[in-house]
Amino acid sequence: MNFRSLWLMALSCLLYTTLVGQQEVTISVFGKCDMCKERIEKTALKVDGVENARYDLASQELTVEATSSFDVNELHLAMTKVGHDTGALKASDKAYENLHTCCKYRDETPTGEFEKDEGENKGETVRSEEDLSPIVKGHIYELDNDGQEVPIIGANIIWEGAPGGVATRTDGSFEIGRIDLSDRLVISYVGYEPDTIDMSWRSTLNWVLSNDLVLQEVEVTHRKRSSEVSVMDPIQTLNISEDELCKAACCNLSESFETSPAVDVSFTDAVTGTRQIQMLGLAGKYVQITRELIPDIRGLASIYGLTYTPGAWIHSMQLSKGTGSVVNGHESMTGQINVELRKPRAKERLYLNLYANEGGRYEGNLFVKHKFSRRISSAILLHGSSRDRRFDRNDDGFLDSPLGRDVIAINRWKYQNKNGWQGQFGIKMSLINRSSGQVRFDPDLDKLSTEIWGSTNETRRYESWLKLGKILSDEQNRSIGFQLSGVLHDQDLTFGQRVYNANQENLYANIIFQTDVGASSDILKLGATINLDNYDEKFTQNLFFERNERIYGAYGEYTLKSDEILSVVGGLRADYHNQYGMMYSPRLHARIATSETHETVFRLIAGKGWRTANIFSENIGVLASSRDLVIIHTEEGNPYSLKPEEAWNFGANLTQTLYLGDRSGTFTVDYYYTLFNNQIVADYESLSSGDVMLTNQSDQTDGHSIQTQLDLELIRNLDVRTAYRYNYSEASFGGEVKSIPFTPFHRAFLNLAYEAPEDWHFDLTINWRGSQRIPESEWLSPEDRPLDRSPDFYTVNAQIRKIFKDNFELYIGGENLLNYTQDNPIINAETPFADDFDASLVWGPIFGRNIYAGLRYRIE
Repeated sequence: MNFRSLWLMALSCLLYTTLVGQQEVTISVFGKCDMCKERIEKTALKVDGVENARYDLASQELTVEATSSFDVNELHLAMTKVGHDTGALKASDKAYENLHTCCKYRDETPTGEFEKDEGENKGETVRSEEDLSPIVKGHIYELDNDGQEVPIIGANIIWEGAPGGVATRTDGSFEIGRIDLSDRLVISYVGYEPDTIDMSWRSTLNWVLSNDLVLQEVEVTHRKRSSEVSVMDPIQTLNISEDELCKAACCNLSESFETSPAVDVSFTDAVTGTRQIQMLGLAGKYVQITRELIPDIRGLASIYGLTYTPGAWIHSMQLSKGTGSVVNGHESMTGQINVELRKPRAKERLYLNLYANEGGRYEGNLFVKHKFSRRISSAILLHGSSRDRRFDRNDDGFLDSPLGRDVIAINRWKYQNKNGWQGQFGIKMSLINRSSGQVRFDPDLDKLSTEIWGSTNETRRYESWLKLGKILSDEQNRSIGFQLSGVLHDQDLTFGQRVYNANQENLYANIIFQTDVGASSDILKLGATINLDNYDEKFTQNLFFERNERIYGAYGEYTLKSDEILSVVGGLRADYHNQYGMMYSPRLHARIATSETHETVFRLIAGKGWRTANIFSENIGVLASSRDLVIIHTEEGNPYSLKPEEAWNFGANLTQTLYLGDRSGTFTVDYYYTLFNNQIVADYESLSSGDVMLTNQSDQTDGHSIQTQLDLELIRNLDVRTAYRYNYSEASFGGEVKSIPFTPFHRAFLNLAYEAPEDWHFDLTINWRGSQRIPESEWLSPEDRPLDRSPDFYTVNAQIRKIFKDNFELYIGGENLLNYTQDNPIINAETPFADDFDASLVWGPIFGRNIYAGLRYRIE
């Protein structure tokens, strides 16, 4: 697919989406005769946003075509006001008695309860009076920019006329006891239209508040932050919203952590421009990265895979440190990152992002969705990028950034059924074509040349996934889910005269059962997984590695919620590997609050993870040098004849809520200790030839990470985020225990975000990276050896955004504004085929200052 075809497809999608803008919603409404039909349709047409209404007496279903301003809650309320029960609300006796005699339908309505049809308030039930519970339970939601239900924290729930009530928890849930004074429940929240609901016939309520409240003057007492940590979740999880991602360019996942101090980003080498991440001072391969809770970046994609997710596709991310939930797998050792993409049920019908920078990089991203019926919807996500301009700012004869073109596309489908079934299906294609190396390198003419050094990357990756779920019981929070995914990954890489060709076939399946335990709010999860991998790798001309891994696992996880003060999540995984045998992963998370206000929260974390190393793809930067990889076999019959990597992680966290006048903030401090039972270390220093030794190390490798962070609205609309982190990780190099190379002991971070009037946004991020150890290079001549340690340095990024009428946005920004670059990042760049060529010792920026601009456009 060439770029002309891509943009023609994008233009077609844009036109198509513009023509099919209306949404179709169906709810259950009870009626009996043609007079009912006429009344129901006329009433529906009076609801704001409804443009057409059709009522079917046989199915008792009302279908409306509506604009994006439509609120399904208003439709339910309108029906009850004229005397008709719906699947969510029951009309008052007075309204029902006002119906004509021929319209009286209740004597034909099944007694007990009837189920609400799908819509915004799914899963509610209407019960007869004798079945009413003395406790009313439910959830309160709002709709985000993508039309997804988001729990509202701190919404006020009060009986009409009563002196006091309750507030919703962090998951939007509430419980309130009935009173004799009133059966009408009032729901209110700052900036939202209050709703009053008749609860005389119901014991549960799942409600979406409308944000259409218009006031002459509004004093905002709480601003939802673009990046927040829940004070209620036992697992400390940082929720990163789309608003946070818009503070920087975020062209792909590897560039999406510029404003988060929890993740470090660096480069694998000075040739390919490939970014890699670190967490807790350890390599990103120990972080489990999932896409909507399905394992995503692993295996051959462990490094390059970060570029397969365009930043404009990301709806939100959830980031947690330490070992996470056993439900998501066994590979989490230092953290988990879950990426949520834009979905078919998104509020936006179209989203367009265009980007260009002074480095000659041009990108376009397009999201379009269409709702085919009330049950089926679909979305297309397209990405195209190119970089054709050659830059060599440091005059070393090598390109500062790779050239190439990428095409990535997703088609995904969503199915919802009123009987509790939900399903998702998607396919993804990633076509990557890049080249780098000496400035005059032409990949069509000079590939594997002995005269001109160059590197090429041709990757073809195809993915598909299926998710099915069934709600078995709303009251017991009981459900069952099934995940299935498949990956075909084929890549051909060259580095000078070296060849690394590899392909991977993966099949993953996970089944999850969840239920509340008894009458408590404790949650039990049980499940089983299958993970099958086939690898075929060819390195240089005579090294072939084939392996077939079969992993069969089972797990259980129990969440104890004794009260608002204490909650504990305990889990255990048992996985059988066809070569390693039985592997166990116990994990424990505990949360303790000092009071019911949750202003001070402690968390404790302990757990174990394990993984199979992919030694070539995870050390791909070494190939941009004359060094060879030398494998020290320790366990014949295992993949690469090496043992699996295993690590325990222990952590503690304190989250303290602070107040500055009427503005709130949070202060967090955490400590994590990672202890490896076994780790595969890339040792640059043991071999006198300069080759890199890959070997198992036991009881010699560990890591310490301490971080403090303050998030505060310093003055109105000015958010300040500042952090300091100390990392120390060590292993054996050259027969001595030393710190891990290219990992600074100290890092400081400052982010300022200001929302000015008229939708102007200003963002500034300053990073300070302390000195980093550089591997000893005794094999090089004295004049070519790098320093033992790098200098410390600052990088500064800034961006200005202007939003026009909520749907059009322009942004301009700059990265590395101080223009700091590493001196001589390539050793002996003038002789790349010699034995002393090395582009793998990278500790700082290569490109320098980079100015960019772009636009975002939305149609809701």
